[in-house]
Amino acid sequence: MEHKGLCILAVPVLIPVSQPPRFPPLTYGAIAADPGAGKHRHGIIVATSIAGSFVACAVLCTAILAYRRYRKKAPVPKHVSPKLSWTKSLNRFDSNSSIARMINGGDKLLTSVSQFIDKPIIFREEEIMEATMNLDEQCKLGSSYYRANLEREVFAVKPAKGNVAGELRMMQMVNHANLTKLAGISIGADGDYAFLVYEFAEKGSLDKWLYQKPPCSQPSSSSVATLSWDQRLGIALDVANGLLYLHEHTQPSMVHGDVRARNILLTAGFRAKLSNFSLAKPAATVDAAATSSDVFAFGLLLLELLSGRRAVEARVGVEIGMLRTEIRTVLDAGGDKRAAKLRKWMDPTLGGEYGVDAALSLAGMARACTEEDAARRPKMAEIAFSLSVLGQPLSVADAFERLWQPSSEDSIGIGNEVAAR
Repeated sequence: MEHKGLCILAVPVLIPVSQPPRFPPLTYGAIAADPGAGKHRHGIIVATSIAGSFVACAVLCTAILAYRRYRKKAPVPKHVSPKLSWTKSLNRFDSNSSIARMINGGDKLLTSVSQFIDKPIIFREEEIMEATMNLDEQCKLGSSYYRANLEREVFAVKPAKGNVAGELRMMQMVNHANLTKLAGISIGADGDYAFLVYEFAEKGSLDKWLYQKPPCSQPSSSSVATLSWDQRLGIALDVANGLLYLHEHTQPSMVHGDVRARNILLTAGFRAKLSNFSLAKPAATVDAAATSSDVFAFGLLLLELLSGRRAVEARVGVEIGMLRTEIRTVLDAGGDKRAAKLRKWMDPTLGGEYGVDAALSLAGMARACTEEDAARRPKMAEIAFSLSVLGQPLSVADAFERLWQPSSEDSIGIGNEVAAR
């Protein structure tokens, strides 16, 4: 029996059951997983997480710093005493006062001092008079200054007549450790005088230490009645550095114009500061001729430091003593007579506590500074260098202290050449 073209179709048959069947879990890998590979993947995940944390922290810190840097802060006003503030002081003056007229344009000083607005420079005249006990002699600090207690601080006050705008401008243009800093100003009731308020120098002006003993009533006075040799040498160097700054490190170059003992203030440590810029002015040129007047005055100051006397003083009858003439007589003496004459000429209060060779060097420097021919006077750079060397230990200074001595023209020339370098 033949079966041709037989085709059997499979038809699913549904069988009812009481519960669904349970199948074993599916296996996705034909090969068992390697335990080392799992640990490796776990390490990668941990490392990635740590790195991401560091990156997130870095981004957060950068965002915080950028925010702090670029956010706009409200200006924090500095604490300024109302008695020192120009703008706050305006409210206390009526429209008819001299200061109000000056500020409102009624005084010629306004144009010159307009750059000082919002700076602590204004005191009332009543405050100055009260602080100085009406300019009492007990408050005097030398020939030109008075001790003043203002706002629980101590200042040096200098009365000044006429227009002080020039001095104010000069004080704002300079900044040096050996130049006195201006702290304030007070304009008189009539506007024809003023009080310039400077930083306080505890030892007062140099003239009181050279020409007379410091007053015992001065609270800051030392028990020492005279200046030692080292202190005098340090004062000379400080003044030279101040003048060097004015001559060669300001634009334009400036001339002080009034270098003298009463315009040199001394701090508690006997550091010297030049003051009184009422005659200061820009120099036309930067060469020695433009600043030679300051060099000449500095030479006179050296002579006063050496002798303890004024550069020019009246004597018996009509005779006038001039230190610059006397020192030439001393230095022109030959041999041992020169040293003997110098000891006799020097300030007796030093008691011989100085080196004769160093004193001769300073005397020679003073003579060079006070030459009649301005072109022959040394520059302040040369002077400051020589003084700084003299202030070094003896082993260093011995090689230089004879350079200014008038033993020969060659030695002075060598000193000038070395200093110029």
